[in-house]
Amino acid sequence: MKYILAIFASLVSSTAVTEEAPSSKVVVELYTSQGCSSCPPADKVLEELSHKYEKLVLPLSFHVDYWNYIGWEDPFSSKENTKRQRGYQKLSGRSSIYTPQTVINGKREMVGSHKNKVFTAVHTEAKMLDERPDVTLIQNAKDISVSIGAGKGSGDIIAVEYTPHERTDVLRGENRNRKLSNVNIVDKFYKVGTWDGSAQRFNIPKGSSKGYAILIQKTGQRQIISANNL
Repeated sequence: MKYILAIFASLVSSTAVTEEAPSSKVVVELYTSQGCSSCPPADKVLEELSHKYEKLVLPLSFHVDYWNYIGWEDPFSSKENTKRQRGYQKLSGRSSIYTPQTVINGKREMVGSHKNKVFTAVHTEAKMLDERPDVTLIQNAKDISVSIGAGKGSGDIIAVEYTPHERTDVLRGENRNRKLSNVNIVDKFYKVGTWDGSAQRFNIPKGSSKGYAILIQKTGQRQIISANNL
């Protein structure tokens, strides 16, 4: 906890923190679309999180496909991302899904462009990082070694592959003639096993993506128990 508070203090004082980062991070999922004019401000919030809270936060940009019909087909969108967002619909208590939506650790949701609310929720969740099982990833020549520590609870182990950063010239649609910046763009995600509270070690194959993360999430797409990335 002292280390986590030191990181937040450093954001205010600009003092460097040299201690080892915690082996779990706060997961911030942004459901966004390049075809949505309301999304670029939320994309900027996520990008700011990725820079300021790099040691505490795992930001993931899930591009949905349901705005592709209005003039611009988001090159990063997928039906799988949209399906995952629908899984969070009960969490929001809303009758439909929307963009930009931010979901934090699978249990808090808000409009992704509401920066103060997003940062406050991240701060709250970060206070509990020390209570979570350790998750570490090591990159090898042909695969990724994953270690998960023992802890309380159980859940699905989800591997996420992502592209760290892309800039796109949008030629049509609501964001036409804009150059959009997106970070940690999810390429694909898939279940690789089940965590039962005991320590585990396993490998996942390396794909074409440059970023890799592991999420432990309660079955039924509920609260994220722990997570980390390379």
